[in-house]
Amino acid sequence: MALFDLEKILDRLAMAMEAESGETPYEKDIAAALGLSPTNLSNMKKRGAVPFEEISLFAAKRKISINWILFGQSPRMIDEAMEDVYKIHLLSKYTVSGGGGAVNEETEGDEGEWLVLDRKSAEAIGISDMGRIEAVRVVGDSMEPTIPEGSLVLIDRSRNTISDGGIYAVNVAGMVFVKRVRFDTKGRVELISENPAYPPSIENPEEVTVIGRIVGTLARV
Repeated sequence: MALFDLEKILDRLAMAMEAESGETPYEKDIAAALGLSPTNLSNMKKRGAVPFEEISLFAAKRKISINWILFGQSPRMIDEAMEDVYKIHLLSKYTVSGGGGAVNEETEGDEGEWLVLDRKSAEAIGISDMGRIEAVRVVGDSMEPTIPEGSLVLIDRSRNTISDGGIYAVNVAGMVFVKRVRFDTKGRVELISENPAYPPSIENPEEVTVIGRIVGTLARV
């Protein structure tokens, strides 16, 4: 049996929207609330694919427990069970590049939004220790298929020591990238893309600032 039942998830989304507006939503209304087209949502239903990122943002904006949306487990509102949820700072003004674009990783003054995940959902996507987590969006396709373009990546800023083979957000000369990082035989930092179309980049250690390790992703399916 599948872990997530999209039909039941959509039913609970409809319940939340009806409680909010007083009107029963159509499927096109649910799609719009998630930021999807009706066709995209219909295709996801056929494949049994769950739009986790969109649902997470839907729940965060309405202070609804994502655990209730995904699994039907009470309580419904996150204020009723704050000890069981994680609030992750979503840096809405900033992105990190999976390609070659320069971006800004400064967080001062960025109010952003909050991405809310309950403990069970966090563990379901492979996160067991939230640490100092922040979420930012990836632009570019150099980390595909591991990290699709447009994904939200969860960065643990407390894990900023390179461990060979890990995927990190790094700042190189003012440009911020998400790359697989390791040291080469000469002690230089090697930034490796998952997409073979992008060659590795070799940098001097003093020119690389590790922002944090990528510990999870939320991607459109």
